[in-house]
Amino acid sequence: MEYFNSNAFLLGTLALGCFYGSTLVTALLCIFSNIKIVELDLFFSPLFSFYQKKINNTLFTFGWLPTGSSIKLLGITPESFEDDEITEVDFRYTYFFKSKALKVFIQLSKWIFLTTLFCLLVIFYFDQTDIFTAFNTIADYILLALKAMFDNNSFRSQFIEATQTITVNKSILHFSFILFVLFFHLAILIDLILKWTFNSRANIPFFRKFIGVPLLLGILWLMVWKVPTFTFSFFSHTQSILYSINFINGLYTAGIICFFATLLIVKTNRISFYENRLDEE
Repeated sequence: MEYFNSNAFLLGTLALGCFYGSTLVTALLCIFSNIKIVELDLFFSPLFSFYQKKINNTLFTFGWLPTGSSIKLLGITPESFEDDEITEVDFRYTYFFKSKALKVFIQLSKWIFLTTLFCLLVIFYFDQTDIFTAFNTIADYILLALKAMFDNNSFRSQFIEATQTITVNKSILHFSFILFVLFFHLAILIDLILKWTFNSRANIPFFRKFIGVPLLLGILWLMVWKVPTFTFSFFSHTQSILYSINFINGLYTAGIICFFATLLIVKTNRISFYENRLDEE
């Protein structure tokens, strides 16, 4: 039995590039919009983190739970003005000070990045000039996957045949990455729902909780339980464990390289428009 699965490892590295890349796109957008980035996290760090360093007034954290990455902006909510002790000089560099259109664009930047990446991956995978046919094919496959997921007996064999057909003479890694990017849209959707439902300390309208909380729980159930159990049901327990270990190894390997490369670039080039502007004043 092979303990190293190259496809799983490479998928982990691509997955890291997917969610860390989306965070860096948002970070660059904030830099060019003169919004101060207070924190940048790669992987989450409940209780503790592997590494923390403050460079150019931004705290960089490398966590231990490989479930995503995020940034914290200065003045992201009205309440953060008290928490971050924002001065009058800082005010112009806060997220809250910017136009509504820019704030919406920043909030949707990860979604836009992932959607663009997904579209490009689908187009290049099917290698067709007829874009409509390519997206129609992937949409039919996803629909069949949902049917097989919720009605195991009727559609499981059809789903297996469809998978074999759609991947014949194609890259399994490429196709797996397409599905991962689509799956990761759910994580971004969770973030948007959380901000919409619990975006401040003020009283939240009842209709937001009524809609947001069940939707949030449903998406979490899909991500944490339904999709993983459906996926691993096609493999033995040993295969599932080895695939997961190699995937996580790919995440950590790429994560360490990308994180410390980011620190090096930021430190050597002093990428902090916020700090430079203050020096000029």
